[in-house]
Amino acid sequence: MSAFEKSVALPIFDCEYYARQIDFGAMRPLDHFLTRGIKLWCNPHPMIDLRYIRSGRDDLFHPEPSIEAVLNVVTGDIVDPSPFFSIEDYRAATTGRDIDGSLLIHFLNVGAVSDISPLSLFDPVYYRAAGMDVPLNGRDALLHFIRFGDQQRHSPSVAFDSAAYEARYTDILRTDLPPLQHYLRIGRFEGRQLFRHTKFSRAEQHSRPTQDWVFKPDPATWESDATRLQAKLQTITAVQREEAVIVPIDADLPASTDRLDFPQHAAPLIDVIIPYYNEVVITRHCLEALHLAMGDLPIHPILIDDGSTEDNAVLQTVSGVTTIRNPENLHYLASCNKAFAASGAPYVLLLNNDARLLEGGLAALLDELRSAPDIAAAGPKIVYPSGHLQEAGCAILPDASTVMVGLANSPDLPAYNFARDVGHISAACLLLKRDIIDGDLYDERFRPAYCEDADLSLRLRFGGKRIRYVPQATCVHELSVSTGKHSRKGRVRQVVINQQKLFDKWGERLQQDGNISTFAFYLPQFHPTQENDLWWGKGFTEWTNVAKALPSFEGHYQPHLPADLGYYDLRCGEVMTQQYQLARRYGLSGFIMYHYNFGARRVLDRPLRNLLANPDIDFRFALCWANENWTRHWDGGEKAILLEQLYDEETLGSVCADAVEAARDPRAITVNGRPMFLVYRPLLIPDPGRFADMIRDAFMQAGFDNPYLLYVESMEAINRGVRPQDIGFDGCVEFPPQGIGAPYGDDLSIRKAGWEGHVYDYEESVFLACKTNGRAGYKRMPAVFPSWDNTARQPLKGTSFIGQTPAAFSEYVRKKADFAYEMLVGEEKMLFVNAWNEWAEGAHLEPDVAYGHSWLQALEDGLNAARFQRG
Repeated sequence: MSAFEKSVALPIFDCEYYARQIDFGAMRPLDHFLTRGIKLWCNPHPMIDLRYIRSGRDDLFHPEPSIEAVLNVVTGDIVDPSPFFSIEDYRAATTGRDIDGSLLIHFLNVGAVSDISPLSLFDPVYYRAAGMDVPLNGRDALLHFIRFGDQQRHSPSVAFDSAAYEARYTDILRTDLPPLQHYLRIGRFEGRQLFRHTKFSRAEQHSRPTQDWVFKPDPATWESDATRLQAKLQTITAVQREEAVIVPIDADLPASTDRLDFPQHAAPLIDVIIPYYNEVVITRHCLEALHLAMGDLPIHPILIDDGSTEDNAVLQTVSGVTTIRNPENLHYLASCNKAFAASGAPYVLLLNNDARLLEGGLAALLDELRSAPDIAAAGPKIVYPSGHLQEAGCAILPDASTVMVGLANSPDLPAYNFARDVGHISAACLLLKRDIIDGDLYDERFRPAYCEDADLSLRLRFGGKRIRYVPQATCVHELSVSTGKHSRKGRVRQVVINQQKLFDKWGERLQQDGNISTFAFYLPQFHPTQENDLWWGKGFTEWTNVAKALPSFEGHYQPHLPADLGYYDLRCGEVMTQQYQLARRYGLSGFIMYHYNFGARRVLDRPLRNLLANPDIDFRFALCWANENWTRHWDGGEKAILLEQLYDEETLGSVCADAVEAARDPRAITVNGRPMFLVYRPLLIPDPGRFADMIRDAFMQAGFDNPYLLYVESMEAINRGVRPQDIGFDGCVEFPPQGIGAPYGDDLSIRKAGWEGHVYDYEESVFLACKTNGRAGYKRMPAVFPSWDNTARQPLKGTSFIGQTPAAFSEYVRKKADFAYEMLVGEEKMLFVNAWNEWAEGAHLEPDVAYGHSWLQALEDGLNAARFQRG
């Protein structure tokens, strides 16, 4: 080997590492690298990453790397040679040492006999303490971490918790990068947060139950905490809006002096009613946009001139338009009623003169309106000329006020880009089925204007019809161009007057319609079974684990011990009645009972059988098929399986039969008359769409309406991009804390020897859960959790939360209830809670000895705040 080859091979060419990248056949590895591999961007050593070097200095390696260029980088310390070697960190680590030549080569030599590290986030001593077979020098320890430790999510130092980083930033699961490498290559440049990893002492530690204490709600503190959390949530929302990239709308319209010809049709499909008062140029722009938007559809524009005084010459060049002129100003409502009476087409588009429907929008609205007989109206996504969202549909609240969904947000967020039922859509642009409306378009009691379109929406909805938001159609609305010239004080006064009229007319129905059904997941485990006797010992129930739990660190609340209902036994039907009475007292509507059907056997079904056999038990419920393996690790996984979940025809048929039988009970929960049924892990079913068809067929053959199918968005369903409609479901349910955990960043004082669990920050997790840009682009029911801690099941590897308080939970409930009011309609306005009685997971609304009824009170307060004190 020549001296030149030796300079390359010793020590920056690793034959074994190179062989894992490429097949070099019969050639010597070094020869292959020098002649071929380097041109293919193959790396010669784990500490030399050619593409990473190029990313740091884009003037290097043009058009491809050469051995001379690589040597210049290595010997000249020009740029970091890999994400795992920081020139700056290595200089800091070797302060005071006289280094002659390449820093990398110095490390590869000196690091073989010391615990020096070229990366501040890697501590070889700390990494070695994890208990793996890690080499006893800094160089080989780092190479071991690159090859094994990072891949296995071991933390490299106290400064970086690999599992916490990956849990916080779940998008890295879609890459091939392990946690630290992801942070070094991507995360640090995006400003992602680091999470410290608690270094556990090897000294013997002892744990004891948390000292007895009782949570005593202090109204002033509770209100202060809620106000602080609300302010932070508002700040987060404001920051999101500021950071959103909004593109102004650039409508390419012809010059206003050009002729504009609308084809005339003997039997138009759509009459377009456009009221205007003066503002003729704006009206002309509205017509120009409509001309582009109509496509091949046979439409008939009807202009209703409400006594304008301006010269309307710019409108005289428009043909194919019918103009109705009021001799005096009748205002908006009377003008629209007059034009509506003159319309005869099967569809009517209400269009403000300051609104511009964009190309393709009219066809999208018409397609949606024709898609179902009970759809009476359809409206578009309405945006400001600035590009900000004006409304993605609207909600009418119990006090008859109106919320414009998505106001001032980015119109590109997923939550605003799927078609859905809404409570109301502004008549700035609204397509209607003409024959559904008897008599006048608008109720004359709302003259001269305001709230008349909200009244129209309520007439349609409470008449059994649906209103659809159609994001495939976009309308640019300049909002109040005409009315903006009127007295603002007068407009506000008229809005208040008409809002009261709206409440007087619809108040009772709005109160009923404004109810959010709140359901808590319910575990039927608390009674002895043959299976648990066999696997865990005679008489075992979940209480066995709950009672013996111990805290893992200072301030860790364990064990969670029941208060009002004690260590109950669900074989007793009276307990279930007491549970429901307690739940209903604080605003809960019913329970989602887990159902365990393994085909050949059903497990934990005694409470359900007792319930169905005893109509005197007061208990509203729906079933959720908990379709996962039972394991010794309580994780539904594939190891140490005690009872395997199968998906053969017999099992699926049995599940369908159980669902139908439960739905026959008058206490079973329905949504718009449809029996509700949930599936816990639908993506484990080999063909979930086929199962959805099976269960729908089973219900309808039994004489029921089409069932309302939901699945729990947990485990493998999180961040998979699967929409409920893709697998035959009506919607899904959030399942916090899965998918929203924010790792706790401070050090902990460990009290339990050998503990290797994870701790998350409750408040930060709530903030993550409530971010607007995290809302799904499909129908997903909101959910909350009061706390979570599975230490009772996993004493040494449990996951727990810090910082959960009733005040934080109440604000969390309020925010999620706000979402339900805005994004869901009628009986679909639902909020789920994880959970009522998951005692071994620390997720329970049921009273415990420490908090008493505080979690239930917080739930009720949050629901009431959303209903009456929206902020």
